[in-house]
Amino acid sequence: DLSEFLTTASGFLPVPILITEPAVGYGAGAALLFFHDSVKDRGEQMEKAEAEGETAKLAPPSISGAAGFATENGTWGAGAFHMGIWKEDTIRYVGALFYADVNLDFYGRPEDPNSDQSIGYNAAATMLYQRFLFRLPDSNFFVGGDYTFAHVDMTIDAPIPDWPKLEDETNEGAVGVIGQHDSRDNTFTPNQGNLSELKYQRYDQAVGGDRDYNKTQLKTYQWI
Repeated sequence: DLSEFLTTASGFLPVPILITEPAVGYGAGAALLFFHDSVKDRGEQMEKAEAEGETAKLAPPSISGAAGFATENGTWGAGAFHMGIWKEDTIRYVGALFYADVNLDFYGRPEDPNSDQSIGYNAAATMLYQRFLFRLPDSNFFVGGDYTFAHVDMTIDAPIPDWPKLEDETNEGAVGVIGQHDSRDNTFTPNQGNLSELKYQRYDQAVGGDRDYNKTQLKTYQWI
């Protein structure tokens, strides 16, 4: 539990990654996070707000990070991200770029669904994500949008006998519109508050995808 450390820290924080997923085998990795400013400093700002009779809330810090992992069956991945909290928490940004090369096995062929024989395949995926939220004046409400792009190359490494080697690729591109309410007293370990978000996404060929469809998500969390 690093929550006490995170409330007073700035600078770099290494985070180990352990993988025990049977589908890809044992593996390990690491992430390196950089806290651009101390949460403790923001806590002092919150105490000042309380003393002046204003609404007390601990704004999240800006964080940058990079991570990588690998497993015993040759699966690996790497990426980087940045979460920016700008202009006294009136603008929130998230940007990420990740790549993963995953080796998996498919079981349950139609002609013999109980067979222990597998078909090996590989999925190599690249994902880009961009998100901006803007706070409505003097409120806990944010509005904004995001963009998601994913490119996946699929290859069957151990084809069914007499089948040619199969390869395919897909693209998913989407733009989203977001409405969010965030009244949490702090980001890492909230004691009270609400986080709710409604997002509508349009997946479309015009923004890099192969298919056109819509997706709507609603989520809400309440701390008491």
